[in-house]
Amino acid sequence: MKQRRQTKRGLTAGKLARGAIITALGCALILVAYPLEALDLTMAAAAAVLIWIMRLEYGSVFAMLVYAATATLSLLLMPSNSGAACYLLIFGWYPVYKAFLEIKVKRKWPVLLLKVAAVVLGF
Repeated sequence: MKQRRQTKRGLTAGKLARGAIITALGCALILVAYPLEALDLTMAAAAAVLIWIMRLEYGSVFAMLVYAATATLSLLLMPSNSGAACYLLIFGWYPVYKAFLEIKVKRKWPVLLLKVAAVVLGF
């Protein structure tokens, strides 16, 4: 009989290290957009993909913690805050919000309206 390996719930050293790496990578992506102003939205969206990956691997709470750390560090480190502001206002939290809506709300039209409202109110 094969025994299943028990995994620890909560914050472990491995999760913390991966979260720190994803946070640093997200900040680096947003900082790359500084020399080229045309990349602000692109790099903010690329950093949001990292939040989506964290949500898939470790859950929404941990993804929101990584989002908060990335947004805070990006706002502190960026000389011009346009890319960091885009990330803070809509791109960073939207993957978690989208997943929450798709899980909790079963009908298609209310989900679509709430997504559009989030994007419009975010900007």
